[in-house]
Amino acid sequence: MHIIGSFYEANGYGQFTAAIMRHLVRMKQPFTITSLFSHPVPPDLLPYVCPANQRPKTFDVMFSSVSNCPTDIKAKVLFTMAETTTLPWEHGAGLKRFKTIIVPTAYSADTVRPWNKNIRFCPLGSQMAWAPIPFDPFTFVAVATDHMCPKRKRIQELADVFSATFKTQPDVRLVLKRSPNCTPTVTFDKRIEVINDNIDRKAYNALMQRATVGVQVSAMEGWCLPVNEFMAMGRPVITPLAGAVGDYIKPAACFPVEHKMVQAPSEVYLSAGKIPWADIKQVGQQMLFAYNNRLEVYRRGLAAYEASQQLTPFQMGERFIALCQTLF
Repeated sequence: MHIIGSFYEANGYGQFTAAIMRHLVRMKQPFTITSLFSHPVPPDLLPYVCPANQRPKTFDVMFSSVSNCPTDIKAKVLFTMAETTTLPWEHGAGLKRFKTIIVPTAYSADTVRPWNKNIRFCPLGSQMAWAPIPFDPFTFVAVATDHMCPKRKRIQELADVFSATFKTQPDVRLVLKRSPNCTPTVTFDKRIEVINDNIDRKAYNALMQRATVGVQVSAMEGWCLPVNEFMAMGRPVITPLAGAVGDYIKPAACFPVEHKMVQAPSEVYLSAGKIPWADIKQVGQQMLFAYNNRLEVYRRGLAAYEASQQLTPFQMGERFIALCQTLF
């Protein structure tokens, strides 16, 4: 099987793709990989890189986002996901050339279906070690990369509502994991920590384990790796039950907030379709509720951990293998 995609683990797409490849290795499945966009390949997957002079004219599977899917590369199957309810012609028309589209959620399927009706499902999965929930200090953690499009993740709004909600409490923190290419976050609240640098996996895991409760304001997600990771650690998340996240997390395993549907931003999405838009005031209300109801944090964290056991890299890899066995 010849696979092409990005295996760059600094982003969610690359992490999922690389995890699936590692499962193929463990299960002794024959395959080769070719990197898209000249992205680096993890050292352990380098032995599976297809030599340039042996690359097929048509790949078996391509892993790519809908908005950045190359049109000059042929593949039989596309593994992708969507973040809005409708695709612009520029993103959707190219989907017709694939025999099959694999998506992780019903949300993505509904968006892709007008362009290609041959859809299969492969829910994703993430691995994070379970850890006891720390309460001193009570720490909210949000992980969000907006690529200079602040409407995508709404981190400035989260920082503002945190400070407005917790005016005097000294034992509460908000940690915001950003990236160097994100919109700057402006705050004078010393309880808010903003991490803009790229960090290695060990540092990232340590950062996530500081969380008492995760926060995911954006529902404009094709899957949402941070929510999956918080669940795997046994942390409840404050999030709207909408978009892809609404397809795999239940109210008992999170602190849900209401949302409305609004027009997608012009950046990236070309204003096509709608996106779920969380009620930011309710985000603040749920932050305060969690802070004041710590037994409820334990209860919902346990439910989140239990649900995450259906969303592991092993199960993701097994689903992918089963799909390939029926498609090829």
